[in-house]
Amino acid sequence: MNPDRDALIAGIAADPDNDLRRLVVADWLDEHGEPERAEFVRLQIEAERLTDAAELKPLHARIKELFTAHAADWFGPFLTALNPMCSLAEYFFNPVEATNCVISSPQGPRGFYGAFVRRGFVESLTLDLAEFLAGGSIDAALLTEPVSRLIAYVSANPQDWTRFSEPGLRHLRELHLMEYTATGSSTGCRPAFNDSHLPAVRTFVLELHDSTAGQSRPVPVPIMQLFANSPMAYRVTDLEIRLNDAGLRALCRSDRLRLDKLTVRGTITPAGVRLLNAAPFAPALRSLTLDAELTDEGAASLARATRFTRLTELDLRGNALTDAGLRALAVARFLPQLEVVDLSENHLEPDDTAPGLRAIADALNPDALRELRLTYAGFVTPPAFLTDRFGDRVIVC
Repeated sequence: MNPDRDALIAGIAADPDNDLRRLVVADWLDEHGEPERAEFVRLQIEAERLTDAAELKPLHARIKELFTAHAADWFGPFLTALNPMCSLAEYFFNPVEATNCVISSPQGPRGFYGAFVRRGFVESLTLDLAEFLAGGSIDAALLTEPVSRLIAYVSANPQDWTRFSEPGLRHLRELHLMEYTATGSSTGCRPAFNDSHLPAVRTFVLELHDSTAGQSRPVPVPIMQLFANSPMAYRVTDLEIRLNDAGLRALCRSDRLRLDKLTVRGTITPAGVRLLNAAPFAPALRSLTLDAELTDEGAASLARATRFTRLTELDLRGNALTDAGLRALAVARFLPQLEVVDLSENHLEPDDTAPGLRAIADALNPDALRELRLTYAGFVTPPAFLTDRFGDRVIVC
């Protein structure tokens, strides 16, 4: 262990979006006999800023060369801390992209599902906490790499989380918690809601999976109430969750939530949409995603919302909206302020007149809109009335 290095890694963990901290570490690595790792850090940071494929190609070639030759040495301390019993030969080091290198082990240590390396360091880690071995230490691992995102699988046993949780988690910004249970009851996710080791979590994804049926299920009301009244609910600004109307009601009644971004999956009726408009957090919401079998009636209910005064991103992809639903949505008072709109993968039929889409186009403000995404049967390229109004900001996918 090197106290100077540990302090530099902790600095990145506390401010993960600041590339200057990473470049300071690269300089330190250069000065302490690790020029290849320093070069790797600088190249991955540079690759994040490039969009041209021709410019990225030589960077990727060099990143691939460096990662293939040195990744086992660079990330060995991190992996050994997670599982001291596993040989590094059981891991695969795959430089998939210039900006994203992968550490995986499909046949290797129990509990380790993978890690992603971005901007020179491990950014994201996926673990099965039910399989996390005694002797492994998340504290020790996070001293060596500034992980900001944890994807954690748990069983219905609350001990999965409690025996894993350590103070080193204090810098985590994103927690994706996936609970698998065959009993229908949800208890494994509860300890995380009140964990004092998670003060920095701002993005929280909660998924419950029925391991017998092999599918996701809505978060039940008691669990939703526990979350909505927990310390974590007060800190989270970006929430993704699967709900029905009952669970949504429990969420929307909480006065703890200070959400900037909300993603709701599941099945939400028009009455559920009205709950969203009445929620205490509605006026602060900037991004709303409803992948919730929304019908034309649901779109009409959304159009009547009056409290989405700061909303700039609306994602309605993958619902059941028809042209009638778009016509209903077009009267929403928040539409002119939107910067990003996603209407793709709905039930829009080929129609040269496209009255619903035309109504949406007329309501959106060309000076505000940055991106309009849609899947519209019959069109390979956007209809002319859209490109005339918004140019290349329309994306047909």
